[in-house]
Amino acid sequence: MGRTIGRLAIPCLLAWPTGCAQLLGLDDRSVDAAPTPCLTLYDDTDGDGHGNPYAPLSVCDAPPAGAVIASDDCSPTDPTAYPGASEFCDAIDNDCDTLVDEGGVCLFGCTAARRPPPDYARIYLFCPTPALIDAAVTTCMTFGGSVTAIESANENNFVAATATSRFGAVPIWLGAVENPDTNWHWFSSFTDTFSNGSTCVSPNYCNWAAGEPNGGTAIHCLELTPQSQWSDVRCDVGPKPYVCRI
Repeated sequence: MGRTIGRLAIPCLLAWPTGCAQLLGLDDRSVDAAPTPCLTLYDDTDGDGHGNPYAPLSVCDAPPAGAVIASDDCSPTDPTAYPGASEFCDAIDNDCDTLVDEGGVCLFGCTAARRPPPDYARIYLFCPTPALIDAAVTTCMTFGGSVTAIESANENNFVAATATSRFGAVPIWLGAVENPDTNWHWFSSFTDTFSNGSTCVSPNYCNWAAGEPNGGTAIHCLELTPQSQWSDVRCDVGPKPYVCRI
């Protein structure tokens, strides 16, 4: 402000800017308001309150939507990953401490994996301890998922290859069951039929091995072989590793 006249200094400050101009006998137009300081904010694309350190924004007016002060987001497109977040069994570093799935968050010896982008959203838990299908279903429900369904060739190949790399060349459970009318249903969408016998119901994906399903007595469950093909098997024998899809 720089200009004071005796005892007018204090009321001038309190009345700044227009009142001060009147006290000093100045035209209001000659007194400029103090400029608003500019801030460096950061783009918060995923809405978790933590910004992308590589996306700074210089803001001199009202901040745009999605701009925050914090610049410490280690995964700017994932709202479950930011400093202080809870760690989950999901194959990512949720709390930004450079460690993945630490602290015993993956139960029953299962380990998490995700498919490559753009199919990155789902979490797959590969559980190596052989179990009957009922026990596998219960474990997957504990994680908030189900024994995996298969909806595409890419998903089928990913699950088969990852299972083989982690379990060895052994069959694993898939999350499906056959009704007595030969219709096959995924546990995760039980009202939908994906295959009628060996005939795949459009637009679903199927990958039956030759001669499968063979429809033997009490053979109403489904396994994925190391060759990435499907076979029907008994539900009450042969504990197998399994994959939970979240």
